[in-house]
Amino acid sequence: MNLMTLFDKNVREIPSASALSMSSRGETLSYAGLSDRVDQAAYYFKQQGIVKGDGVLILVPMSFELYTTLLALFKLGAVAVFIDPQSSKEHIKACIQKYPLKAFIGVKKAHLLRLVNKDIRHIPLQMTIGYLPLTKNFNKCFDQRYVDIDKVVVNDDDPALITFTSGSTGKPKAAVRTHAFLLKQYEVLSKNMLFAAHQVDISTLPVFVLANLAAGMHSVIPNVNLLKPAEVDGQALLDDIIKYKATRFGGSPVLVNQITPHLTKDTKHSLTHVYMGGGPVYPTIIYNLQQKLPRSTVYGLYGSTEAEPIAHMSSFEYSNIKVVKTHADDGLYVGKPIKEIEIKIIDSDRLTAGVKSLDEIECHKGEIIVSGEHVLKGYLNGEGDKENKIHIDGKIWHRTGDAGYFDDNGELWLLGRYSQKIISGDKVLYPFAIEATLFEKGYNTALIVHEGKVCLIAEKTSPAVNLLALGIEKVILVESLPRDKRHNAKIDYGALKELLKPKR
Repeated sequence: MNLMTLFDKNVREIPSASALSMSSRGETLSYAGLSDRVDQAAYYFKQQGIVKGDGVLILVPMSFELYTTLLALFKLGAVAVFIDPQSSKEHIKACIQKYPLKAFIGVKKAHLLRLVNKDIRHIPLQMTIGYLPLTKNFNKCFDQRYVDIDKVVVNDDDPALITFTSGSTGKPKAAVRTHAFLLKQYEVLSKNMLFAAHQVDISTLPVFVLANLAAGMHSVIPNVNLLKPAEVDGQALLDDIIKYKATRFGGSPVLVNQITPHLTKDTKHSLTHVYMGGGPVYPTIIYNLQQKLPRSTVYGLYGSTEAEPIAHMSSFEYSNIKVVKTHADDGLYVGKPIKEIEIKIIDSDRLTAGVKSLDEIECHKGEIIVSGEHVLKGYLNGEGDKENKIHIDGKIWHRTGDAGYFDDNGELWLLGRYSQKIISGDKVLYPFAIEATLFEKGYNTALIVHEGKVCLIAEKTSPAVNLLALGIEKVILVESLPRDKRHNAKIDYGALKELLKPKR
């Protein structure tokens, strides 16, 4: 069984139910209608010579075309390859060279990358969503007669989807999601996020739509620019929530928070579940949204590309004590670990070849490592496994790179990136813990070592706290802190250090 099996089951059992809507087009596809498009696309791809195992680079935003393409490739046993189009030229080049590509499918704008990247130009089959000279017009597959093809038998360990890490700490790593992995991830998400057929989800994260289609849910792609979450029109987003009678909504904290100013006591909505993840979910953000949505439950999710989810919590689990702890540099509460995952906290500085058991290096505050069936076992060709995977105690453990600890109730707290910890005299400073404290006081900050000093980089005036007591030696003011392009939620420390370099 895999996600295609579950999708086909929904096509048989609820053919007329809404599967996918695009607000920008005012159009909706039923499960039967989407299935017909998938069959047409699969037949077309087969005509073009795409077979099981072939890599297909996809640069298509969330749309009917994206999910038609994905499901058609799954039906053929081909491999969908995704690269963040906002990445640097060097990053894109490094990603493309990881896996052999048979075809490239992109919107017209995406094909501009061919001008600066010869690796994309050399992909044998070039397809465009719409007409573009010297490329195949993907949309023509819906105009021609087709013959339904048999679904290719895929094994559990066959790759289905490849994405790439950001490469912020080195070269990008190719995360290979097999058909079995996607199924297990769906099962875990479905259980912990309470998926149910016929629910209506405002979808902002591409991979979650696949889970929705497996669950028999209705996914709505909102009429906003999801590539720029900090600039999303919150009213337009809320309008779609109301129009489609959405019961679920989720995305990065920055994106979800866009609707908060537009919610009033008179707002008529059907939301029961709101999820935030992909970046820090601060008490202030989750509390303010929950106040505006008294009949809904607001959740924070903690996870990563390699392990989604790890832990979760609801706004109602935020006690005054937890908020006080966040305000006292004790880190950010991320909730109770899900039952399907095992977590340990280790002193990674002591992780050597001589360690025979993780019991030897477990500690109170240290790096978070995880193991479970929905945790990625390794990267493509093993590149990155040595640095990020631990084979010990008969299990494969994934190093999240995050620092954290368990409180006395067995609940997980996040301290930020383990590699970012700062040794200042006899103190160990975790930048994120201090940044979280100052965020709750109204300041956007980053704590780094700059020119040999522990420096607080702030977007506003110096915070009214005892900086020296925190071990901070200097405050530097900047117009804005650079953040990750995908979610606009995490500090881009590499870009920040570049920003602080002396101007020549």
